[in-house]
Amino acid sequence: MGDIKAGDEVLGADGKPTRVTFATDIMYDRPCYEVSFSTGETIIADEEHLWEVTDEYTKKTKVLTTGDMLKVPMLVNNKNQARFSIKTTKPLDLPDQQLVIDPYVLGVWLGDGSTNSPVITNHVDDIFIIDEVKRYYTSSSQYSNHNNNTTQNYYFKQLRSDLKTVGVFGKKNIPINYLRASVNQRLALLQGLMDTDGYVNEQTGGCELTLTCKQLTDDAAQLINSLGFKCSTTCRKINGKTPHVRWTIWFTPYRSQFAVFRLPRKLDKMKQLPSPTRLRSTQKRSIQSITPIDSVPVRCITVDNEDHLYLVGPSFIPTHNTATSMAYLLWYAMFNFEKTILIASNKNDNAMECIYRIRFMYERLPHWLKPGLTDDGWNKHSVGFDNASRILSVATSENSGRGFAISLLYCDEFAFVRDTVQQEFWTSMAPTLATGGSCIITSTPNGDANIFAQLWRGANIPQTADSEVGSNGFLPIEVKWDEPPGRDAKFREEEIAKIGELRWKQEYECCRANTLIEIQDETNNIFHITIGELHHLLLSF
Repeated sequence: MGDIKAGDEVLGADGKPTRVTFATDIMYDRPCYEVSFSTGETIIADEEHLWEVTDEYTKKTKVLTTGDMLKVPMLVNNKNQARFSIKTTKPLDLPDQQLVIDPYVLGVWLGDGSTNSPVITNHVDDIFIIDEVKRYYTSSSQYSNHNNNTTQNYYFKQLRSDLKTVGVFGKKNIPINYLRASVNQRLALLQGLMDTDGYVNEQTGGCELTLTCKQLTDDAAQLINSLGFKCSTTCRKINGKTPHVRWTIWFTPYRSQFAVFRLPRKLDKMKQLPSPTRLRSTQKRSIQSITPIDSVPVRCITVDNEDHLYLVGPSFIPTHNTATSMAYLLWYAMFNFEKTILIASNKNDNAMECIYRIRFMYERLPHWLKPGLTDDGWNKHSVGFDNASRILSVATSENSGRGFAISLLYCDEFAFVRDTVQQEFWTSMAPTLATGGSCIITSTPNGDANIFAQLWRGANIPQTADSEVGSNGFLPIEVKWDEPPGRDAKFREEEIAKIGELRWKQEYECCRANTLIEIQDETNNIFHITIGELHHLLLSF
């Protein structure tokens, strides 16, 4: 985290790369805690770090700080049931890599290959594995072990130089470009490992991967996590001798997710589909403990995705970002007396999150700048200050804000509120704004006929020839997609490849329905059509 800066990329909880839009300075002397998970991982976080968790008592998703969870009487009850859990990440969605050794072949060698030679040992009943390797390399010799007719050793002379090139010859590990390869490439690597050193329990569907190298075990666990699986690792001695140990990675995959074997006799034993209860248990990590530790330097980042989550640690645990969009609201409440600020968000979860973001910023202010809080202090939807100002957050509805004397209204992602609700909400807010209240609206465009679109058009009609303010009193501010650091032509090409030109036009170029775009059909005919026309055309299919 120490080297991350705005413009860098991290991985989001959806498995896709996401850009860092803001990073705080490194902070010192913060209360820090070690958060331990059911699968053995630990993450160090400060007291105000935000986590998106599932409350196993209420089955609801919440955004809580480390400190909030610490206040809960029992994180794990007497039946060993955890109060909070975090969803596993989706498979990391990364591009194909140019790999020297086919990933399946590398997995086979890592599992059953000799560390210091290009020899692969194979059971005679599993010739399928060697046939897969022979698609890429020719076996220059083949021989049996003494007094053992059940295994054969295959020498692949050409493999030696490739093993040295990728950096695994003499020291088994999974190179980083293999760990950050595409889903199919990483799956092929895991299949090679599982075909050689893996086991599947036919009754439960649980899988094991047993290895004798600690570095390879850590890499394999990261590989399994990167495919969206939850796994845990155990260690045991062989013959009671400490240097001779085996590490076993445990996880539960299903063929409906990924076939982690190619070898038919193992593949046939995999479970096809999990029960709903079993599926939920394989897609979450429970928080087992939160332990105070000595303070360490920490920092927080803002990422550019919808759920504001990014992944941390080799197990890719989703954690929350901070945000800068609430900074003005906090400043306004702190330095103005007796003001009521209303945040109207498109979803209730987002409304609560706005308060958490404001709290996050407040807690990081120097003590001499912090205003005091009212007796009620912080709660999920509001905060009050001792200057009689307060900030409220609600999900946008027809009646949101009725009965409040609002000084400042902030509408978050207003274009994504249902059109009829937009109309009713705006009608209910008109009297408040007419008596001197101010309003800020931020949103990506979403349609060309809703209230947000109408307000945007009105804001772009100047009151006078030299006025920046629109005819409806709003000042239009458009943030172009290439203004944040690191967004260039390459970024544009990569995003269009991922989300398509139609969504790019809306999400990044803020185009309206009458924007003309050039598209190509399946017969390679090129023609021009508006976004609105294309939208209706797609809905008709």
